[in-house]
Amino acid sequence: MSVLAKRLISDGWRRISMVFTWLLIALLWPLHHASVLADESEAVQAPDTIVLGRVSNNPRKHYAALDALGNYLVQHSDDFVRHETRLAKDNHEMIELLRAGKIDLVSETAFSAIEYERLADAEILLRQWKEGQASYNTVFFARKDSDIQRLQDLAGHLIAFEDSGSTSGYFVPKATIANLGMPLKFADEPRGTTDVGYLFADSEVNVVAWVARDKVDVGVTSNLHWNDASRAPLGLKRQLRIFHTTPDIIRSVMIVGPRLDEGQRDSITQTLLSMHESDGGQAALEAFYKTTKFDSLVDDAKDSLDHVRALYDHLGDTPPL
Repeated sequence: MSVLAKRLISDGWRRISMVFTWLLIALLWPLHHASVLADESEAVQAPDTIVLGRVSNNPRKHYAALDALGNYLVQHSDDFVRHETRLAKDNHEMIELLRAGKIDLVSETAFSAIEYERLADAEILLRQWKEGQASYNTVFFARKDSDIQRLQDLAGHLIAFEDSGSTSGYFVPKATIANLGMPLKFADEPRGTTDVGYLFADSEVNVVAWVARDKVDVGVTSNLHWNDASRAPLGLKRQLRIFHTTPDIIRSVMIVGPRLDEGQRDSITQTLLSMHESDGGQAALEAFYKTTKFDSLVDDAKDSLDHVRALYDHLGDTPPL
């Protein structure tokens, strides 16, 4: 092979390598930007930076939503000039990040919010309406041929929860069962005839499928998910029936961490409250987990949150998994 041919081949591979490198950077940059790794600086964020957080192991899933709200807050507030995103793998890590001043703003369901309020000195700011809904409830369901007709019949049976951070799929049903005096034990623990065993199915679809396929006796999910065919497929639901529905509770809230001062909290509150009044605000809300609006925690919203606090107390300050 001639020297010229060798040089042309070498140049070609070099160009291909450069193109591949830039493509790789383009693909990985959103992941880098969206997540903050454990070995990064432990310093508290600058006062003019607001950090939005989320419990998730999937940065790509949440980056766009958090970025949309962060951009809006920066554009409409004199207190912040930039925003960042930080993810926590679970509620326990979120509590530590809030305590340390590494996360400032979190949208969460009610039980997790109360955990952050109690254990991380966070403040629940506002109610969050999602897809036009301000509240939801939990439904308990069994197979149509099951002898389970009421909550008291759960003794000695096995129930599927969604995951340990779900309000409607774990905290509310667990508190409801605990309030009846029936001990809950993980499935591989020894159980008596009055105990209720439980497993985590990790998704609404799995909960429904496990009950329909007789892997567990009972499942729980929110009424909104029960009516969503992508989460509760009709083919499976035909084999099931609801035997108990809990009272409605507040669906979602916005939490602010302890790092921000009173002026910054007031600024965030006013910005969030007015977002639904403008086209730009509505667009940012839609991108932020299909939020309809934020409103104040008064009247029915306050009563609902107080009801969840009472349920939380049935599980103690650190609800066991």
